Amino acid sequence: METQEALKKIEEINAVIQSSNKAVFSGRPMILAGILALVAMPTVNLTNGFTFGHDFGVYQDGYSAFVSIIFFYTLAYILSKFIPGTSFSSRKKSLHPTIRKAFGISQHIGITILGVVGVLSLTNQTELIYPLVLILIGLMFTIYGSFSNKQITIIAWSYIFCGLLHLYLNQYHIPQLGMYFLIYNGLSYIYMGVILLKEEKAHAY
Repeated sequence: METQEALKKIEEINAVIQSSNKAVFSGRPMILAGILALVAMPTVNLTNGFTFGHDFGVYQDGYSAFVSIIFFYTLAYILSKFIPGTSFSSRKKSLHPTIRKAFGISQHIGITILGVVGVLSLTNQTELIYPLVLILIGLMFTIYGSFSNKQITIIAWSYIFCGLLHLYLNQYHIPQLGMYFLIYNGLSYIYMGVILLKEEKAHAY
């Protein structure tokens, strides 16, 4: 009986490992996220024009931020339907319950990010939005990285560092400061995606 129980435990551990390796991170969604990040800056100018001539006054930044979020979520959803392998929802269903529970933190951080965007927009502190979002994304990825590639963890910590650096540099009012960090954000997403695609091909899943 003890031998059988030990074998069951080993199978359980193996199932967790296989599930995490296949579904925690995937190359195609990461590359798609990177591309969206790189096109975000010029697209923001487009979404800022969605006021249809109406002046929202002190709520203008909040409105623009809200419209931008809706626009990018909608764009990502549409693209994931047309590009095979970029939808995370289908992968999430195949996750082992233990891994799915660990992934639950993404929901909390996602809600926190929306709260940060909303509050800082309404209080006219939009310069703090992106660095704080970077830090939150970094925290989330450090957890994901523990189930995946070590390079993911390194990049995750770089997001936290970039967020803190961005907060510090805000005092110098550098033109287009956020754009430089956004470019790094997008390129690093694509880099992680390429690494993960190679791993997926090597393990043939």
